[in-house]
Amino acid sequence: MVDISVVINCHNEGRQLKQTITSVRDNIEACKHESISVELIVVRDSADLSTIDYTEQDCKKDARLLDAQLSDLGLARNFGASAARGKYLAFIDGDDLWCRSWLISAFKQAEAYRSRSILHTETAVLFDAEEKIWRLQDSESADFDRSILLDYNPWYPSSFGRRDIYLEFPYCPVDLEGGFFYEDWHWNCETLYAGIPHKTVPETFHCYRTKSIWKEPSLLAAASLTQCIMPATKLFSLGYQNTNR
Repeated sequence: MVDISVVINCHNEGRQLKQTITSVRDNIEACKHESISVELIVVRDSADLSTIDYTEQDCKKDARLLDAQLSDLGLARNFGASAARGKYLAFIDGDDLWCRSWLISAFKQAEAYRSRSILHTETAVLFDAEEKIWRLQDSESADFDRSILLDYNPWYPSSFGRRDIYLEFPYCPVDLEGGFFYEDWHWNCETLYAGIPHKTVPETFHCYRTKSIWKEPSLLAAASLTQCIMPATKLFSLGYQNTNR
């Protein structure tokens, strides 16, 4: 078993993947100096030719390339989790970036914590179609109110946690025709309901590429335009709310 499995999920990023993979490799190199072992997995879910060509050229030397025809980011994450060999999993989408200290800092915090937890960077930096800096919340902080998850998703899908968490709580599939989306939002709710805290790692950040729903068609764009909602979650079931006020 290795310490960390990094899973990059890609679809149609093409050469945009270069920046993401460079960011991940910088993290892996930093981990080597701390004797933290890392494997790299690239999940190509219904990938286009440019993405396949780029990963064949650049990633075969140090990554496992896995192909799937799921056309669903949540199910692709489940696929990557099932193939991973690490004690911990770290997910990143194929057009995002990490700060160089992310894997080391997350690993050390996870090892020091008394029980299972899901870790996120302290700050999210949105760039490209939208530019914004957002400080993420720790679910164990005194001012955290879980009711905010009724309105928005407070954590991005790039997360770090023990592999058994992701196997126990797989991501739900997307159902655009049925009007349901936001698999990562739903996953955050379900894991929080199960008593697994979502914590932030000090002095770390994640750069999240945003896309225009008009210029770059995607599942997220389709969900926004069709006004999809998050699937029902136990976090806001009546019985749970009555006993956890």
